[in-house]
Amino acid sequence: MFKKGVELLVWAIEQCRAIAPVKIIWIPGNHDQMLSYAATVGIAQRYANTESVEVDLSPAARKYHLYGLNLIGFAHGENEGKRIEGLMQIEAPEMWGGSVWREMHMGHLHSESAYSKGGIVFRRISAITAADAWHAEKGFLGSVRQAQAFVWSKDNGLQAIINSNVKAAA
Repeated sequence: MFKKGVELLVWAIEQCRAIAPVKIIWIPGNHDQMLSYAATVGIAQRYANTESVEVDLSPAARKYHLYGLNLIGFAHGENEGKRIEGLMQIEAPEMWGGSVWREMHMGHLHSESAYSKGGIVFRRISAITAADAWHAEKGFLGSVRQAQAFVWSKDNGLQAIINSNVKAAA
């Protein structure tokens, strides 16, 4: 399964780099820190001499990327609680000052939601993973399984969200 996962990551990177440079950002999660890190190390090695692919393997729990006037933060979103609302300004002050549009993208809850506070949109991202035995036992069922792509304008912020839904097996 790990090998197939890496193959799919390479396929996705190749699809994306056919149209634009690619930046891979590793964010530690709560279920797969070591496997996701190992997969990202493999990706970093594969693309070490490829100018159009950049891989961020730094251990920081939260990472930030400035794209034009957009400051996009990434976090797993499990441990910060409401403190997340004040971290972007502290952890990325130079990028904050150079941005107009600001979003923090998080996972953890496996379902989509968004709210704004202090000039930042806090967005929970859906997950493509199916519920396992633990999720079923705890009653965490019914989330829409989907991958999401975000289309940003360098000057005008988020322009579109593209959902790719995963249909449940019959």
